[in-house]
Amino acid sequence: MKFFQKPSIPLLLIGIGILLFVLGLVAVSSLTEKTDAELIDGYFQNVNLNQVEPKTLIASAGQKVNLQFEGKRSVGGLFTGENLVLTLREPKTQTLLLQVSDFNFIDWHEENLPTTNQTNLVVIPLTFKLPVNLQVGTKIEGELTGVVKYPLVQKNSVVEEQTQINKKIVLNVVSQEELLKEIRQRPIWTMALSFPLSMVLMLLGIRTELYGRKSHAKT
Repeated sequence: MKFFQKPSIPLLLIGIGILLFVLGLVAVSSLTEKTDAELIDGYFQNVNLNQVEPKTLIASAGQKVNLQFEGKRSVGGLFTGENLVLTLREPKTQTLLLQVSDFNFIDWHEENLPTTNQTNLVVIPLTFKLPVNLQVGTKIEGELTGVVKYPLVQKNSVVEEQTQINKKIVLNVVSQEELLKEIRQRPIWTMALSFPLSMVLMLLGIRTELYGRKSHAKT
């Protein structure tokens, strides 16, 4: 095939193969070199603010919960939050369990905008701990409310847009063992896919490189 005869293709295949192999090694490291507590503390769950349906998440009583709320795109992914609050309630009695408002962000007006005005997703991080007395199997209703302001480029000038947030989530309380099982599944799948694919790409790149050299030598 003419596609594989291009000089850059073998090197590209080998490079992608090496990157996938390194990704697999990182997955191995995340399983073997971290304690259970470190795995839980480093586990992030994403919530798309543009989806209507509530996102179902998992957590364990007394453990850290890391959430990343993904919104619209802004210049450099910069944003400012206003009155952002995550409220967690027990669904049957609507008893307030937790309110979290200590979001970590910097006013985008105080940041230097990228000269290219490249846009990235607005990612709102939030970390908190669940109460220790929650029973396994409890379903918690959560709601993120507030306003997000972010920069956009319109007609060669930067303007401020804002989005009203009213995002619901469902938090399933599971045992620590079940939570760790879920956390470990991600790197296991990464290893299962990246190692074989990396070998195939590197071998294909090497074979294509050697075959191309032989073909040029004959001509």
